[in-house]
Amino acid sequence: MSGAASPHDPPPKPRRARLETLPGCRRELAKLYGEAREGKLEPQTATRLASLIAMIARLIEGAELEARIAKLERAEEGR
Repeated sequence: MSGAASPHDPPPKPRRARLETLPGCRRELAKLYGEAREGKLEPQTATRLASLIAMIARLIEGAELEARIAKLERAEEGR
């Protein structure tokens, strides 16, 4: 046996991207770039997905900044 998938095997389950953190978004963007460069993903599809991931990353960044500001404000109030 060569270990190759036969035509009768079900397609592999898509991997769920971990987009809860900025590093996760960065990894997924790099994966998209690689797949588009290798021809595994249409450039238009990669562009659309990259835009969505970039939007998620901005939301994460904003939430992290809000949390940091709130922490600084609490620390200042305690003085």
